[in-house]
Amino acid sequence: MEKELLENTEHLHLIILNRKDIGPIFLDFLKVTPNNISPFTEILNKYARGTVPLSPEAETLTRDEVFASIAQVLAAPDLLIKNRLGGSMVPFDEIRICGGKPIGQALALVTIGENDSYVIRVFNDFRELVNWWVDSFAGKNQETIANYIPPTVNLEQFLFILHAVDWFKRESYKNALDYAAGQNILVKPEDFSQGMEKAVQSRDMRWLLPAFVMLVPGFERLKIDLQPGDAKVLNDMQFFNNTRDPQSQEERLIFGEAGHAMGVEFMRSWLLAAGFELSVMYKNSIRVTKQFFVAPTALANHFVELEPSDKGRCLINHQAYTFEQLKYKLETIVKETFEQHLQKAYEESAGSQSQPCPNVTLAQKQDKPEQITRAVCSACGTQLESNSKFCVECGTSVPASMEAKSDKQAAYCTSCGQEAPSGSKFCTNCGSPVK
Repeated sequence: MEKELLENTEHLHLIILNRKDIGPIFLDFLKVTPNNISPFTEILNKYARGTVPLSPEAETLTRDEVFASIAQVLAAPDLLIKNRLGGSMVPFDEIRICGGKPIGQALALVTIGENDSYVIRVFNDFRELVNWWVDSFAGKNQETIANYIPPTVNLEQFLFILHAVDWFKRESYKNALDYAAGQNILVKPEDFSQGMEKAVQSRDMRWLLPAFVMLVPGFERLKIDLQPGDAKVLNDMQFFNNTRDPQSQEERLIFGEAGHAMGVEFMRSWLLAAGFELSVMYKNSIRVTKQFFVAPTALANHFVELEPSDKGRCLINHQAYTFEQLKYKLETIVKETFEQHLQKAYEESAGSQSQPCPNVTLAQKQDKPEQITRAVCSACGTQLESNSKFCVECGTSVPASMEAKSDKQAAYCTSCGQEAPSGSKFCTNCGSPVK
């Protein structure tokens, strides 16, 4: 999995952190106080301060400017996104993504690396993170397909649907091994019911139902109350139709349009799935703001959102997204977490209405001494080089006032890094002095 996670990250800042250095760096050197949603909580809670010297690799890391910027957030994040990956061809892995006020809208992704180490990737904002994730894991389909699962069913009904999709694949494989491919698949109701319990207990992520149960973080906290009537959704939504065995005349189930279509889709092109849980620290308590599941295939990115209901049962909203639709949905979820839940958490912690979280990226923090304000051509809009007298694109003469402007250093806020209008003494974003 580590090889796959390193793809599409050439433009990102990568940090390798050895497990043995976590305690000495965070507790002894930086003296930070970890919270309960840190990716390193378990390690830091077990570490005895001052018992392990700082290694040469750790000393080098403490001088890394990007690591210094994100260290507080890694130890005590305000936002944690858990992302579990696995599936029919992908081993289980868990990614943890941290955010917090000290780094604005930047995000730090942590995953287990090789040789007892952690790999940390830094994204300047949520869009950069989402772009990386969908490029790495999402299905690249561009056309919409039929959504055979109604927009809202309860969790128990959805578990039956997942099992029906798995059962189609299971019975198709059996028919192929028996040289009976092409024959109608007749299902005994009692075999289907008994197989569902075995599937959940198996934890075998080569099958969709166990993958869903294992990959959605916090699934174990959900209250599941299977009722006999929950299986009725399979007939209502054409996953199964009732029939009889032509020889014994006993009751049987035969796959309907939805069961056949989704069964074929997942049997032929499903390789991995991903579960997500977003949590925010509100003072000293953890609040889960979103849980969802993504199962990409060649035809669709199946997006499954878990929504609590007033009646105590969890509701499921399923959509079959294109690549671009999934990308937009993920961006919307993380953006809302920043603008609503995270901002509210800051306000509660401060005890009053605080300033919005600054829209700052780590790239701005590192590069702002080099940034200058460039003039543009009044005729064609092309950016002008310093001291240019004519536009290199269209030849239009550049006024002297614009020549002088192109040499001026931009002003930046010393607190949040926001660029300030020329002549400003205080930041229009947070009120701090500018330089």
